[in-house]
Amino acid sequence: GNAAFVAKSNRVNDPLHEIVTLDDYRKRYKLYRSDKDLQLIHQKKAFYCMWDDHELANNAYVEGAKNHQPNEGDWELRKQAALQAYFEWMPVRATNVQEMIRKVHINSDCQILFLEERLDGRSKQFPKQALELNDESRKLISDNQFHWIKNNLLEKNYRWNIVMNQVMFTGYSLPNSNTTKDVDWWTGYPQQRNDLVNVFSQMENPPVIITGDHHQAHILQLKDDKQNILAYEFLTPSITSKNDDRLLELEVQKKQKQLYEHNPHVVYSNTYAHGYFILKVSKKHLVFDYRYTDTILEKTN
Repeated sequence: GNAAFVAKSNRVNDPLHEIVTLDDYRKRYKLYRSDKDLQLIHQKKAFYCMWDDHELANNAYVEGAKNHQPNEGDWELRKQAALQAYFEWMPVRATNVQEMIRKVHINSDCQILFLEERLDGRSKQFPKQALELNDESRKLISDNQFHWIKNNLLEKNYRWNIVMNQVMFTGYSLPNSNTTKDVDWWTGYPQQRNDLVNVFSQMENPPVIITGDHHQAHILQLKDDKQNILAYEFLTPSITSKNDDRLLELEVQKKQKQLYEHNPHVVYSNTYAHGYFILKVSKKHLVFDYRYTDTILEKTN
């Protein structure tokens, strides 16, 4: 359980309550950034960072968050506090949301496009059965950001086009699943997702989408109606955040089996391991090397 983990890891949250104010966010960053291994990797490697919802509050969007309640004050103030602490503590040159939307290129072989999917245009999430789901005014990214990625993907002739993406794009389903997580994915914004799928269909080389948020390792093929592959999506596992490691081994095996049976576009899945992947880019190949650890209390893998 959680108490056992805290005892073994000797890590206690600061502050102990949910973070809401600037002081709260600063304290939590100070705690996390005190980790010696994290400090060491920052000394050795350059980082290109992008936030997701938990740097703000769970399932955040422009005007609120699922985990922001009226008794927690004004959302705009909380959002600004979260952003200020992020810019103070994280190794980014950006000073605002717009500057987080950026491009890195490696010669003329590869471009890496960083999307921002929380604060630049995201409308409120709606469940699948909601009438509002297909409203064309709903966005996950702003029109400006959409045109930016469209132009970069279609106008430049790079061998590799890598899209750094916060939430699941391709999607998958499980039988009898009552999960509501997919409302926060791109699949919860079907109109704009279709627009981006249309952009992918016009590209000479399928883009590679690299996605976080999910806490699990998945490799998926995004296909059109004729089963042509339009993009590949690679999801990174979490290093420590919870996933199916909470389930019994038999439950995990059953879920893995169902995942493959019901989703032929899923090439690979691991829903319970923790770790990361290393992507090696060369002119001819992209190599994804998934690295897992037996327990998150281990220091090496």
